[in-house]
Amino acid sequence: MSEKEYWDIKFLGKIKDSGNFLLNDNSTIRYSLKIISNPPENFPENALRYLTSFSDELEDLGFIDDINLSSDERYNELSEFLDAHYIMFKVKSKHNEDSRSFYNAYDIELKRKEAENDNIFFPIPFIRTNPENTAKTLNKLFDNDYLQESFAISKESDDYPSFLLIGEYEHNLSENLYSNEKIEKLYAFGPIEGINYSEELGFKFITENEKSFYREIDLNELGEYYLSKDRVMFITSEKDNEIRELLRSQGTRINTQKNKEDINEIEFLKVLQEVALSKRLSYKPVDLYNFHTAMKTQSFVILAGLSGTGKSSIVQCYYEALNKFANKGRSSTLKKSKLLFVPVRPFWQDDSDLLGYLDSSQGIYRPGESGLVDFIIEAKENPDECYIVCLDEMNLAKVEHYFSQFLSILEREVNDRHINLYNEKLNGRVYNQNDYPPKIILGENLFFVGTVNIDESTFQFSDKVLDRANIITLNISSFKDVRASIVDSFDPINKKKESFETEERIKEPLKTYTKLKSMIRNHNYDVLTEEEVSLLWEIHLQMQRANRQIGVGYRIIGQIEQYLVNLPNTEHLTRSDALDLQVTQRIFTKLRGSQGQLAELIGQTENGQYIEGELYKLLNTNSGLSDFDLAKLKLKSLAKELEEYGHTI
Repeated sequence: MSEKEYWDIKFLGKIKDSGNFLLNDNSTIRYSLKIISNPPENFPENALRYLTSFSDELEDLGFIDDINLSSDERYNELSEFLDAHYIMFKVKSKHNEDSRSFYNAYDIELKRKEAENDNIFFPIPFIRTNPENTAKTLNKLFDNDYLQESFAISKESDDYPSFLLIGEYEHNLSENLYSNEKIEKLYAFGPIEGINYSEELGFKFITENEKSFYREIDLNELGEYYLSKDRVMFITSEKDNEIRELLRSQGTRINTQKNKEDINEIEFLKVLQEVALSKRLSYKPVDLYNFHTAMKTQSFVILAGLSGTGKSSIVQCYYEALNKFANKGRSSTLKKSKLLFVPVRPFWQDDSDLLGYLDSSQGIYRPGESGLVDFIIEAKENPDECYIVCLDEMNLAKVEHYFSQFLSILEREVNDRHINLYNEKLNGRVYNQNDYPPKIILGENLFFVGTVNIDESTFQFSDKVLDRANIITLNISSFKDVRASIVDSFDPINKKKESFETEERIKEPLKTYTKLKSMIRNHNYDVLTEEEVSLLWEIHLQMQRANRQIGVGYRIIGQIEQYLVNLPNTEHLTRSDALDLQVTQRIFTKLRGSQGQLAELIGQTENGQYIEGELYKLLNTNSGLSDFDLAKLKLKSLAKELEEYGHTI
């Protein structure tokens, strides 16, 4: 009984001896191969000597074996074909009972020779990525994280490459490495000091943080190279040495501080999910990440959605997650972030209903029952902690009336954000002015979140509100998925394991706002690409043609840029998804008017069928930026409102 053995490793080779062909009984030609890439140390010596393959393996790769020719003529044609190519392959062996071993090539790829030099080639792991994911990939490599990718290289711990290569392609990732897509940029990362492999987790390439670098490599300077579909690039031994030295002498070190911030942010988002599940709440990851990104980039966020979808609860979860994450290993008596729920009353007419008023007859300031004034003052006294105000059902009254001061002030610089409680000329005549001065400062650690229901009992938002807030509509997960995720979260084994892992990673105590602020990234107004700017401008022009009172202002463009540059380093919220969200949350919420004004812009519904409007067509022509699934769904919903009511609501 024979035994078989397979090496899941890609080799580079060429025809060994054209005079050593043999015609088998099944009329296929056997030929010998010479391995010209650096083999693993434990690879059998006999495999290097007696490696063969067969002509029928080449039939799908361009070689036509005409069996009507003489054997010599067939040998010559095969020899000419193979002389023009290098062969990439894996190796399998068969051991007979008499201890004889046969080594054959399989999983063959052909590459036309670029040169006739007698080079030795080194196999280098090749990571395929796109511009959005290159930085994430480099960060994972720097952190020595496992890469859940398969590379056809040796998995032995002492048999590792000098470095890795990262190929950046213009378009989204494709598994077809045979395609003619051009590598736009090539980066090297290393030097590699070791390798770990796990069937479950993949490859881990070990580096020393202070001695690991990356560098862009000019493809024209790479010389002779051959790329396999199995994520291996073969380069010459000379180029291997050259790139390794370039990394050491001219490479760029990864920004360790930014990397640490990215890790902390992902850990915080995991805690946020854990807190939600502990309350038997199951939010889609994109909703949690969207809410978090909006919170850290703006002081005012509005949550919309059906009653019972968890709008108020997500605010509670966010507040608790900030404390849980920041207070790892700390006493519970330490200062924490704070949350104030303010139920909005339908009869509120101005900000005195929220803030309170000056009782001039008694010479005393009487703060509102909401407790907001004391909350704002406390927030200013504790600048390292987050203070979150949740205005529950905020559109039961007109927001522009009772929240008017805040709408104007939240856009100002931090040092100029103050609320007037009463006239400064009355200073000295107010009995409790030490507790309640004429002006109170809104610290940058103060956040406002509003929850809204859209029905006949509520008011619409004016553009003044819409221009200043991300309006996030929470999605409803399927009931089956919700139940499954909640049950999984209460698995005591997983719960204990996750808790232990988090404790291991989060070792330093952090204050809530200090921590949240460390996740914020500023921008230099170059975040949007030319294509994205052109799209937003065209949306503005189309909205203006339909109604001169609606459009996309400079404030919204700046806030979209701030949102995009602050996306968490995670696959749950990609840039294309984020652009879709921002078009939906920041722009299409302003599409309000009559059927006569908006039907051509939004589209129409006839007999249950949606007829595309100008905005829908515009999104389709820009599908390279995003699928815009949410924005298109919003347009269809607005079209139904136009048909049902004659106007949007």
